[in-house]
Amino acid sequence: MRTAGSSESAHADRALSDLRFLTGTKERPMRCPFCGCEDTQVKDSRSAEDGSSIRRRRQCAACSGRFTTFERVQLRELVVVKSSGRKEVFDRDKLMRSVQISL
Repeated sequence: MRTAGSSESAHADRALSDLRFLTGTKERPMRCPFCGCEDTQVKDSRSAEDGSSIRRRRQCAACSGRFTTFERVQLRELVVVKSSGRKEVFDRDKLMRSVQISL
């Protein structure tokens, strides 16, 4: 089991800069920054200080290394593709106006 030390801290800092903060997807599973194993367990989970992300403490099943991840949701704007091929951002108000007119 790893203990908190300067070498682990340096490894963790470097690993955190390389980590992708997407978890739970089959395309990009969370990997241990120490050994690359995909089998990690969440030991602690809580909201981060800013409230817009989740801080998770994880432990690797293979090497017992512990590391922290910060995960946040990436919201994408909805885009409507017009029949001409032009794209525009979805406008909820425009949809509501159209529905009201049709009634």
